Amino acid sequence: MKTKRSALSIGGAMAMVLALAACSSGGGGGQIESTGLPPEPGEDQASVQVTNNARAEATLTAQIMGRRVRLGVLQPGRTETYFVEIRGREDVAVEIRLLGGGRCTTSPRPVSAGERINTIIPPDLSMMTDCR
Repeated sequence: MKTKRSALSIGGAMAMVLALAACSSGGGGGQIESTGLPPEPGEDQASVQVTNNARAEATLTAQIMGRRVRLGVLQPGRTETYFVEIRGREDVAVEIRLLGGGRCTTSPRPVSAGERINTIIPPDLSMMTDCR
């Protein structure tokens, strides 16, 4: 009887550990749990959606009226939405640096809180016409 109770206790403990691990894995770094719908920005934020069609990972930075905000690293073939704080209506450019070489900064676009910027990184960064 003691063996059966121990097995049940171990099984219960393992289930709790797995549940806690599942909860903690989705909450780090400001990531949004996927619902199949694009995430919505907060009331003082704009969203920057980037699709990486290049073969290299891209390090992304937003340039907002002289401020630089690191967005993150986007793997090839992925699309991510990032959020940036916006104060009124501000010009936002996206700086793209590809691993192994290649850099582009998009032309600034005026954005207000609640709006979204979409940027698509082509397979060959030299094909991107919106670089300055």
